[in-house]
Amino acid sequence: MSAGEIIALVFTSSVLAAALSVVGNHLLAAAQFRRDYFKEVIRRRLSAYEAVDRLIAHLRVVTYDDRGRVAHLAFAGGRAFNSQTQATVLEVASNGLYVSDDIRQCAFDINLCLLEFRDADSEDSKFEAGVREYERLSALRQRLEAAVARDLQSIHAVKRFLKDREKVLVEQRSPLLVTLPRQK
Repeated sequence: MSAGEIIALVFTSSVLAAALSVVGNHLLAAAQFRRDYFKEVIRRRLSAYEAVDRLIAHLRVVTYDDRGRVAHLAFAGGRAFNSQTQATVLEVASNGLYVSDDIRQCAFDINLCLLEFRDADSEDSKFEAGVREYERLSALRQRLEAAVARDLQSIHAVKRFLKDREKVLVEQRSPLLVTLPRQK
């Protein structure tokens, strides 16, 4: 082998090694970006489910009157507790991209129940609204708990989740109603 052939062989192998290194680094960077992206989606989903957990905790708190009738504290605990519960519902709804459709729909339904509070003028009428909505809110809380348990089993399946979300978000556009202070 002549010196020229050796130089050509060394040069060719150096170029080939450099090209393979560039391609390998690009593939590794793309894989790392995908992993980081999936981690961020999972982090945001977990954060959204923490808000759902707070909403479930709000709906677990109940009270009763002297006749033994039961109502959620969101109705009997005054405007402050109702506002806290509604703020938590809004937080869940605002994270609608990161929770399942069932949880998102439950948040909308809970919000509609809480709107009953706005129309009640006295403490008694607020409690009455709570008694009327007790079974419905309890069923919605149980549905939320079941959905969370189901969703957490597959929270790591980001590709499938994003594909499902794409279908849901295109098909459904539900507005969220909020209460505003009454004008007197």
